Order: sequence, then structure tokens, then C-alpha cells
Amino acid sequence: MSGDRLNSMRKSLCFSVMFMVFMTAGYGQSTESAPPSTHSAESEKAVSLPHLYWHFLIYQHHLDQLAVEHEKQGLDGNWLRSYLQTKLSMTDEQFQPIRESADHLDSAITALNAKAKAVVVAVNATRSKDSASSSEARHYRHKLKELTAQREAAINKEIDTLNSALSPEAAEKLQNYLKNTFSKNVSIVHLTPSQLENRPFGPTTKSKVQP
Repeated sequence: MSGDRLNSMRKSLCFSVMFMVFMTAGYGQSTESAPPSTHSAESEKAVSLPHLYWHFLIYQHHLDQLAVEHEKQGLDGNWLRSYLQTKLSMTDEQFQPIRESADHLDSAITALNAKAKAVVVAVNATRSKDSASSSEARHYRHKLKELTAQREAAINKEIDTLNSALSPEAAEKLQNYLKNTFSKNVSIVHLTPSQLENRPFGPTTKSKVQP
């Protein structure tokens, strides 16, 4: 692979996935794919296995989208589409359930993200009003907790579906890759409500990810 193409690949594989989990009235946390050195040790926590699946699947969906964009421009997109497949040494048939789960989970998370962002905007609007009541704040916190629970349920459901579709060998290979390699590129950072409102919900091109 040429140096130019390698640099292009590194740029194309840059993305982060955002979703808020409000732990208190004022602060939330967001899981993002990023180089381990991006954040201080005090702000990072280990990412759970379900969230590693989540990031991996959204990553694959993002790569599939990039591949289509490349092909529309008359460029080769297959190297993007098959990037993670190659890492896992899987055939097209073995990898197909992963592509399908990636599409399913992206649709579910995108819908939940839109609802969550609307709540975050409302939270910030409430905070700016002197007359804002504690009942309003509790209402929004409750809504965010509900959406967080729905997100976790969607992730776990898709993981179960995926593992059922994969062969035992393929499922084990994927899990080992997530734990031993992909996990090195995912961390958790804490964000305030105003930061969450202003950050994108979905794939972006701000953090370099090279699993």
C-alpha cells in the first residue's frame, strides 16, 4: 500500500460515536473512539464489552458508508468496506451477519440519539431560566435515563442476534478482537450538558481510530 493511500485510509477511518448517559443532574458521560492518549487518565474508564460491540458495529456501518462515497467518486471503496473484515480474517459469508447487525444497530441508535439530543437541549434551556423548577429537572433526568435504558437494550439485543447468527468460532474471534485490540481505541470521557448539546451525535471525523 502506498504512503499516500495509507494516509488517506487513516483520515477516512477517523470517527467518533457520541451518546450521553446522565449520571447526575449536571453531568453525563460519553463513550468515544479515540487514541488512548487523547484524554487524561483521571477522565477515562474501561469500556464494557457491550459498548465495544456497539462501537465496532457503528464503525463498520461508517466504513460501509465511506466505501459508497468513494465509489460514487470513481474510487476504490472495497478496502474501506473490508477493513475490519480483513482484521478478523473472515470470509464475506462469515462477515455478513456483522454488516447486517451494523445496519440494524445504527438505525436504532440514530433514532435514540435524536430523542436524547432534544432532551439535552431542553435541559440546557431549563437551566437558563431562573424560574426553572426542580420537577422539570427531574423530568428531563428521568427521560434521559429512559433513553439510556432503551439504548442499552438495543445494544444487547443486537449482540444476542449477532452471536446467534455467527458461528461459535467467528463469535469467539470477534470477541477476542474487541477485547484485545479494538478496546485500545475506545475510552469514556465525562461531558457537561452544554458540551453534549454542541457535539455531534453519530459518526464524525474528529478522532483518529485505527483498530
